[in-house]
Amino acid sequence: MLVILLAVAAFVLLRRAGRDSRLRTGVMHSLAMLSEQQDAHRQQFGNFAVRIAPEPGPDAVTLTSDSNAVVTITHADSLGWAAMATNPGLIRPPRTCYIWGGGTAPHDPRLTRARGAQVLVSPSARR
Repeated sequence: MLVILLAVAAFVLLRRAGRDSRLRTGVMHSLAMLSEQQDAHRQQFGNFAVRIAPEPGPDAVTLTSDSNAVVTITHADSLGWAAMATNPGLIRPPRTCYIWGGGTAPHDPRLTRARGAQVLVSPSARR
């Protein structure tokens, strides 16, 4: 009987870990899509977008997330941009992922102090 209980507990824990992994991958994918949108926005308008909106414009990009990720642009200036994303369904840390682009260092001080978070670098920041 004990073996059955342990097997059930292990199954539940592994299933939750797999679910968190899928959600986290969706969050990172949303941030990667934002990076592509920011690069395209800068090419078109000459600046980085400061917000995500339903319609693109001189200060906004659109982002359609298929993973229920909540993405927020936390900083944008002439040198670069930073954003964070999470998913309400994430149970275990890290629950928040950060990304920045446009430069070689993050432009948002929260990125250098974020503990227990995944920090991604936009491909444009690696150039």
